[in-house]
Amino acid sequence: MLNSSDLEIHTICKRVNELLEAIIECHNSFSEQYLNHLNSKNIIKLNLKKVLVKDIAEFDDIVFCFLPKYYDYIQGYMYLLNDLTATIDFEYDYFDFDCRTRVKQNESMVNKIIYYCVGKNEEGKVSLNKCLNDLFGLRIMIGNYDLEKIYEKMCYYIDELKKNYKYKLKISDASKKCYSAIHIYIYGRENDNCSFPWELQIWNLKDKTANEECHKKYKQQYTEWAKLFNTTGIKEKGV
Repeated sequence: MLNSSDLEIHTICKRVNELLEAIIECHNSFSEQYLNHLNSKNIIKLNLKKVLVKDIAEFDDIVFCFLPKYYDYIQGYMYLLNDLTATIDFEYDYFDFDCRTRVKQNESMVNKIIYYCVGKNEEGKVSLNKCLNDLFGLRIMIGNYDLEKIYEKMCYYIDELKKNYKYKLKISDASKKCYSAIHIYIYGRENDNCSFPWELQIWNLKDKTANEECHKKYKQQYTEWAKLFNTTGIKEKGV
């Protein structure tokens, strides 16, 4: 028999699973819309698993420039995402989780690309869909529960979703230092590497202040690297 705490965790995870099903359906529909957009614009589909971050831009000592085909690919996706936010109801439908959604700002996207190229040990030798895995993000608050137990239970649900939807999903215990959270990444159908992943963050309410401060420090880290470069010529160079 489940005790009251385990029963609450079971109920919470079942509700998170419902949200994930809704996100998968939305991501799948949006991915089809985006692929239709690429076809209509005669834009070549990119395998985002094979494209490396270091290959999408050119650097010299002070200038960072996106190569146009990659910049246009990312911008087209983000443009459609902004349209999507006007039609989705995640925040209303999951108000019990204090659900928040956001599309990554263009400046933040550019800064992250620069950081992955010059601020991390891999020096940009990372797949583009691993770097830009949060162009669309959701965050929910689940109260104050044992995140390890939530993680263990959600691993079961993730495995079931993978089988039922034939979808690529990844769950991660993202807790470290001042940050405590579970991250879930929604990549797409098993044969689709052309669309960007979405990210769902699961927080405890008691960790909100510390997590927000940790986010600021992390964002500041890759913003400082971006200050070393002039990014004003993003589209012109490499044409």
